[in-house]
Amino acid sequence: MTCRSCLHATPIEGGWHCARHDRMLTPSEQRAACGRHLFIPDLVPGEVIDAGDDVVTYRMADGSTWANDARTTEAAPC
Repeated sequence: MTCRSCLHATPIEGGWHCARHDRMLTPSEQRAACGRHLFIPDLVPGEVIDAGDDVVTYRMADGSTWANDARTTEAAPC
């Protein structure tokens, strides 16, 4: 996990911006991930079946569900 694999991060001219924390990310922060990380859905081998501000739920190929849940306390700021 890195900020670059998070759906909150966007590459923009001059670097990367985190929409979750509304600020630019330093190169070292881009290699880290905070407790609010949510994978970019195209990186998950499943179908999005539900989503909210802090959780995305997927149906996996075997029929199981997986919740990418960021509703926990942040480990560190992005």
